[in-house]
Amino acid sequence: MANNKNVEINYYVDINPENGGGSGEKPIRWFLDENGNPTLLETLYEPVIVPSNPNKDTIPPQANLSISDSSFFNSEVNLEYLVKENQTLLDTAYYELNGVKKNIECSVPYYAVLAPVDSISATIPLTSKEGEHDLVFYANDIAKPQGNETIKNIKFFIDKTPPQINIIYPQPLEYLQVDSIIFSTSDSYLDSCWFSVDAGQTKQYFPSSSGYTDILHLNSVEGINTWSLYTKDKAGNQSNEKITFTIDKTAPIIQILYPENADYVGDVTELIFTISDETLDSCFYSIDSGQTKEYFQWLGEEQFTLNLNAEIGLNTWTIYAKDKAGNESTQSITFNIVPDAVKESSQKPLFEIYPNPFDENAKIEYTLTHPDDVVLVLYDINGRTLKTIAQKNQAPGTHMIYIDELKFPSGMYFIQLRTRERCETRLMIKK
Repeated sequence: MANNKNVEINYYVDINPENGGGSGEKPIRWFLDENGNPTLLETLYEPVIVPSNPNKDTIPPQANLSISDSSFFNSEVNLEYLVKENQTLLDTAYYELNGVKKNIECSVPYYAVLAPVDSISATIPLTSKEGEHDLVFYANDIAKPQGNETIKNIKFFIDKTPPQINIIYPQPLEYLQVDSIIFSTSDSYLDSCWFSVDAGQTKQYFPSSSGYTDILHLNSVEGINTWSLYTKDKAGNQSNEKITFTIDKTAPIIQILYPENADYVGDVTELIFTISDETLDSCFYSIDSGQTKEYFQWLGEEQFTLNLNAEIGLNTWTIYAKDKAGNESTQSITFNIVPDAVKESSQKPLFEIYPNPFDENAKIEYTLTHPDDVVLVLYDINGRTLKTIAQKNQAPGTHMIYIDELKFPSGMYFIQLRTRERCETRLMIKK
């Protein structure tokens, strides 16, 4: 060590009483190498080395810890510490975890060997137990009359359980429209939440509170939708939950194959139709213009037949269908049942319409062979009664009824003339 130099440093030296010594200031000689590392040249009775003027040290040691107050962890916690004394020497260091004292094994230089050591550092395991923990860290120096003390109080948490998410609405079903997601989260230390409406490709933050039911207003699209929720707690545990549902805005398609909008002689005992919808939920039919509805079970057949009984005169049969999303549709058929005697008769038609189609005015002409009760009724294309035009007893002969005040829009109508013996329905078109 060619660059070493002999430096004389003054320290207080407490001589070991067992060797008959006392206390006082005595010179001690050290060698310092080029890096400032000292080597003791002379000792007296194995003295305890104390830096000069310990009575003037009023600054406690510095304690740097790897755990800060209100920290969260999701696994075993280790404590890394660095305790440093800048004026005198360290004396003791220990910690308490949840009220239980733990000593720290460290090499504090009570007896002179090489240069005085003024810092200690180490990593020690604390705990892996889940829950809240209280840590108190102590460090003392050897300043007189009593050491300066550093105390650090730290509360930390170990949480290994990820947040729980419960999506209440929507469910994996079909809907006509969904504009919100209703959910709840449960975690004592919830930190942040995100949502996604495109299967996680993009995420958007939203505030949420643990233990409460929340509502997010979102927009669904036609077809399959997948909405996802993501949560993270303060310990870094994460969880996610998703729901996939379908938006269906297309109503079932009903097509009635038989009967048709026509006159029938004899009985009509079947209603034959088809329904097109992959998620059909319920079906009903009506034979009295919807006043009453009867349920029937649809088993997905390509063609379905209901056994019904038509009455003489005008009949309106209706099919109602609803899918699982709530879309509804109806289809009606109106037809006329003419008694067999009318068909077999060689008589001419009961009445004529002039002109047909017509603009504003039309004439109904009919002939009675004997006194008779006459009822003339106008129906819409679905068989609903619009107006009873005439209802009276008339003498034999040819009669005419003028229709010139009907304030109905253009379209197709049924007009029916009934007597005690005959009933005839004709299609009438207003241009």
